[in-house]
Amino acid sequence: MAAQCSKDRDSAATSVTKGRGRPGAARGASCHLTEPAQVAAATDQTAAPKASAHEKAFDLFDAGKLSEKALLIAVGAERSGFELAEDLRLRKLTAFEDGRLSEDAMIKLLS
Repeated sequence: MAAQCSKDRDSAATSVTKGRGRPGAARGASCHLTEPAQVAAATDQTAAPKASAHEKAFDLFDAGKLSEKALLIAVGAERSGFELAEDLRLRKLTAFEDGRLSEDAMIKLLS
């Protein structure tokens, strides 16, 4: 693809210098402009899957950007039928062990 774009740009430059076109009108110029868009599209396809709202809340809490109270609200700990996923239960226990999560908050997340 890059070799073809380079070849097209060279021929576009030749046609412009011979007075047969205007800059940007040749195919090579558009090939060069679309290449970043193709790279961006390929990058989006390989991106990591999106985290759940609960995971994101724990990420923010771990980074110190979310308070304990806000974490409990974000994960819905006060709602009936609330249940924390197993991997987040481990994160909760780790936060408690590290002293970042109070015992009261841990109990609310367990219930």
